[in-house]
Amino acid sequence: MQRLLYIILGLFLMLSASTAEASRLSVGDTSGCYVYKQTTRLGSLAGKMLCWGSNDKGQLGTGGFSPSSVPVAAGLATIPATPTLVWTWVSVGAEHACGLKDPSGIGNQDLYCWGRNLEGQLGIGNFTNQATPTRVMSNVVWVTAAGNYTCAEIVTSTVNPITYQLRCWGENTNGQLGIGTFSGLKNLPTPVVNPNGVGNLTTTVQGGFYSWTAGPQHACVVMDLATGVTYCWGDNDHGQLGIGGFVSQPRPTRVLQNFISISAGGSHTCGLGFSDDLLRCWGYNFYGQVGNGNRVDQTSPALVLGLPSGTSLARVGDKLGQNHSCVSKQDPVSPKFPPHLWCWGYNNNRQLGDLTMIDKTSATLASGMPPLPATQNRGYVAVSGGGHTQCSELSDALTSTSPVNWETSVWCEGNGSSGQVGNGTFLPQNNPAKIISVIFQ
Repeated sequence: MQRLLYIILGLFLMLSASTAEASRLSVGDTSGCYVYKQTTRLGSLAGKMLCWGSNDKGQLGTGGFSPSSVPVAAGLATIPATPTLVWTWVSVGAEHACGLKDPSGIGNQDLYCWGRNLEGQLGIGNFTNQATPTRVMSNVVWVTAAGNYTCAEIVTSTVNPITYQLRCWGENTNGQLGIGTFSGLKNLPTPVVNPNGVGNLTTTVQGGFYSWTAGPQHACVVMDLATGVTYCWGDNDHGQLGIGGFVSQPRPTRVLQNFISISAGGSHTCGLGFSDDLLRCWGYNFYGQVGNGNRVDQTSPALVLGLPSGTSLARVGDKLGQNHSCVSKQDPVSPKFPPHLWCWGYNNNRQLGDLTMIDKTSATLASGMPPLPATQNRGYVAVSGGGHTQCSELSDALTSTSPVNWETSVWCEGNGSSGQVGNGTFLPQNNPAKIISVIFQ
């Protein structure tokens, strides 16, 4: 059995494990969470979730309401080595979070949510805050929490072909639930309607909807990889839906271009082009978060400037920041993990990772991040922005000989007034700080 050395800000805890199989990182307005999944040849043995930051609504999922400026075990105080307690996914909204567990060990995932519930964003049929994860429903493929609402993809029929459906719940002031109206609160999962308003949005494409995202007041989905057809809905005051105007939409509306992946920020959106693999952004641009070299709002997708040529985008990230954007870029010599992080937009808390406090209107290398030589075995696994904070997950092969020693780590920077940087303080973090480290020996 291999050993897992688990480090949080210098605190060492020894656990047994094999190799890192999957992880998930998500940052909200004032808190963040990280899911680590470990497996052996016997199958999935344990999933651990860590959260940090503000907790006045119970959004850390610890069972209490005390904030934490360091990552703490969430969901359950201890997680026995049984498949029924495997966390596979987490997504953090403004003051709530949702995660997926695999009770069967074969992908039949249950959805749990916790934290603020004043708008019904937990989807449990009431409006009471929850300090511990509370089960919502089963057969869930993915979930995204944003603002004061939540969206998820579920399997509604297992008869071939399998049918997948989108459902959203919570606040609907700007039509962000995609249910055809601009009013009302939904405290139970409610189907997103079709673009024409008749029937519900579903797909029978193998694997379901290809890419999805949600910002505080708008959401988007890429229907499939074959066409890249993309729909957005909700608030459009700054053109963040990418439909060529500023009119908000209560149901899915076709974006002017097609994409293969998409990510939403506060009032802006970014996507990887379907036909050319080029990154485009649109929407609110006062701080340069669209990245096209100016500060004018964009109602249609605009090319991001400053990214090096001859490379392809690897990951847009689970979500963008409130007024900033970050992506990881992949070099041809490093096809496994992208070794570079590029950011732009608002930088008042140094959330762009370039060790300055100057806003950027085009992509800028996050030079404050640890140097990552372009090799097959090191680079960015995930990036996530929330509020004025940015976090990244790195994977690094510490040795080149067999057996390889690996380190997976989480680095955060930016506003830390609520402990959301996770560095042990409630102060801004001016340069990226390592808050979680997992070493496989």
